[in-house]
Amino acid sequence: RLVVRVYSTGTRQQAYLEVREDGTHEFSLRSEPLAALPSPWEKEEGVRPITTLEGEEALFLPFTGAGRSGLGKGGSPSDVSDEAGGGVYGYVFLYGARAFSTAGTELFLSLFGQDLGNSFSFAFAYYDIVKRQNEDPLTGLPNYRALDRDFTAFRALGERGMPIALLMVDIDRFKPVNDTFGHLAGDIVLRKIAQVLKEFAERRGGYAYRYGGEEFVLVFPGYTEAEAALVAEELRAEVAATPVNFPNFLGGGDLVTLHRTVSIGVAAYPDSAEELEDLVRNGDRAMYFGAKFRGRNRVGRYTLHVSA
Repeated sequence: RLVVRVYSTGTRQQAYLEVREDGTHEFSLRSEPLAALPSPWEKEEGVRPITTLEGEEALFLPFTGAGRSGLGKGGSPSDVSDEAGGGVYGYVFLYGARAFSTAGTELFLSLFGQDLGNSFSFAFAYYDIVKRQNEDPLTGLPNYRALDRDFTAFRALGERGMPIALLMVDIDRFKPVNDTFGHLAGDIVLRKIAQVLKEFAERRGGYAYRYGGEEFVLVFPGYTEAEAALVAEELRAEVAATPVNFPNFLGGGDLVTLHRTVSIGVAAYPDSAEELEDLVRNGDRAMYFGAKFRGRNRVGRYTLHVSA
C-alpha cells in the first residue's frame, strides 16, 4: 500500500491518493482538519521521516511558493504570515509499506515533491474559486449558478428517458421576520430551512439549491410530477413542524421560537415541461398560482393548477 497526501495550507484542502496491493486505487479531494494531518509542522529543508498522528511512519516534504503565504512564528498552518516569497505553502506526505521499499522513493520526493505540491496547490486554489462561485455563502447550499451547471447532467438523464421533477420552494411571509426581529433573525431562519431542505433532498436522492432571496429549488431525478407532489407535501409538513430559535435582535434579546411555512410548486419533465429548461419557469408558476394564490402553505402542481 502506498499513500500520497498533498495538503495546501492556503485552501485547507488535501489531495489523497492511495494505491493498494491489488492494483486498485482511490483519489479524492478532502477538506481536512489540522488534527487529522501529520505533525510536526516546523519548516525544514528536504525530505525527512516523521510519524503521523495516526502512528504511521511517513516521508514528509514541505513545499514553498514564491510570493505565497508561509508559516508564521507558531509553526502551524493556522498561523500563516503575509510575507512574500519562499514561505511554506503546503506539505507532501508519502507513507505506507511501499514508501520505504527503496531509497528511490526519497529521491523521487526530493526531485519532484516541489513540483507535485505546487501543481496541487494551484488546483486547490482553482477548486476553491469555483466552489465560492457556485455556493451560497449564507446557507452553504449550491446557488443558481450551480443549478445551471447541473442541468447538463439532468438533461442527459432526461434524454435517456428518466423523468426529472423540480420543486420551487418559497418561504411564506418571510419579510415580517426581518421587520419584526431583525435581518440577523431572517438569516437564521434561512439557514435553518435550508438545512431542512438539504437533508430532506438527500434522503430521497435529490438536490437542494438556494435560488435567491427566500426561494429554493429541489431537483429529484427519477420522479414524475405526481410522485414529486407527494414528496413536496411531506416536505411542506416537515418545514411547518420545524421550530426556529433566535434572539429578538430588535427587542430585548429574548429568545423567540418561530415556525415558518413554505409554498411549493411542482413541475416535472416530461409531464409538465416539453424542455428541461422550462422546469424552473413552470415550477415557479405552479408555486404562485397553485400555492401562494390559494392561501400559502400549500403544494401546487403545474398540470393541475396552471395548464389545466
